[in-house]
Amino acid sequence: VVRPGYQCLVDVAADCQRACTAHKPIEANGRPGKRCNTWVWCGDQQACGGRHRQCWLKFSEKLYKRPVGDPKGWTSGRLDVQAAAPKVTAKVTPVPPKGSAPKPAEPKPPEP
Repeated sequence: VVRPGYQCLVDVAADCQRACTAHKPIEANGRPGKRCNTWVWCGDQQACGGRHRQCWLKFSEKLYKRPVGDPKGWTSGRLDVQAAAPKVTAKVTPVPPKGSAPKPAEPKPPEP
């Protein structure tokens, strides 16, 4: 659980999904926080009692194709996000030390 449902009360399942998407991982005890990739929300007051409107944000290594357990009153979803951040590449051009002459360009070989 990355955010317990009693801290996140929403009126509709779509708002729970948006909360999962917007969740920012929080570092705790020197450990990196987990992002949200699964969520559950209860929209049935009779079935869920005190948990009605609770939106539980979670992280799971294994994403199941369908809910596990008793889904009565609960709506669940998952975000299809990649596990790793996208790679960023950059071309780095070395800067010559101050006061030094730039290195001359290598001559190009003659064309045949």
